[in-house]
Amino acid sequence: MDESISRFHAEIKFTDGKFFIKDTGSTTGTFIKIMEKVQIVQVRLVIFQDMIIEMGSNQFQAHFMDGILTLEIIEGPSQGHMIEIPKNNKITVGRKQSNVLNFPDDQHLSNLHSTIFSIDNKYYLEDMGTTNGSWQRLSNEGEASQYYELTDKLVFKFGSNQTYTCKIKTALVSEKSNQNACIICF
Repeated sequence: MDESISRFHAEIKFTDGKFFIKDTGSTTGTFIKIMEKVQIVQVRLVIFQDMIIEMGSNQFQAHFMDGILTLEIIEGPSQGHMIEIPKNNKITVGRKQSNVLNFPDDQHLSNLHSTIFSIDNKYYLEDMGTTNGSWQRLSNEGEASQYYELTDKLVFKFGSNQTYTCKIKTALVSEKSNQNACIICF
C-alpha cells in the first residue's frame, strides 16, 4: 500500500447520473489536475475557501488583501515564503532564472511551468503543458472537502503519486441488445 494515502482518504459517489469525489480529511490531499485556465477568485470557492495549488515540490495557498493576490508556500522546500502578485500583472513560474518565480533546484517543475495573471480584478493560473502538471488541492490537511464533480478525461490523484484519469461512459440499459447481460458491466 502507498504510504502517501490515508486509510480513509477520499470518497467517490454516483448521484443523479454523475460521479463526485470528496477528500475525507486526508493528510496528503486529493488533487485535481489543472488542464486549462483556472480562475483564482477572491470570494469563497465552491470547493473551499483558500485555493491550494501544487506546482512542483511546493503547495501554494491563495490569500487576498485589498484585491491583491498573495501566494503563501505552505508545503515544500520553500515553505513560509510569500509572493505578492500585483493587479494587471503577469508572472511566470518555473525552474529557469528568467521566471519571476523561479525554483532552479525543483526537478518536478518544468523550465516554464505556469503563468499567473490578472484581468479585470480576477486572477488566473494557466499550466503551460507541463509533464508533472499543476494541481488544485480539494482541502487543507485533515479537513474534508466538498464534493467535486468528476468529468470525462479529468485527472485526479491521491497523495503524491496515485494518479487516475476519468473515463466516463454513459449508456442506458435499454440501449443494450443483450437482455441477459449484467446491468452493471454489460
